[in-house]
Amino acid sequence: MSKRFELGFEDYKRIARQVVIIYSPVILMFMSQIESWNFDYKIIYALLLSTTFDVARRYLTDYSKK
Repeated sequence: MSKRFELGFEDYKRIARQVVIIYSPVILMFMSQIESWNFDYKIIYALLLSTTFDVARRYLTDYSKK
C-alpha cells in the first residue's frame, strides 16, 4: 500500500477499477450520447470531478498503516 503523498501502481489500478465499477452506468450513458451525437457535458464534468476527488483522497491518505 502507498504512503501519504505517494501514488503507486496499485493505487492507479484501484482507481481505474473503481471508476469502471461505480461509474459504469454513466460511462454507458456517455457512450450512447456519443453514438447519437447529443452530448451532455455535465456528465463528463461530474465523472472527472469525482475521479479527481478520489485521486486526491488516495494521495492524502496513508494506507501503509492498514
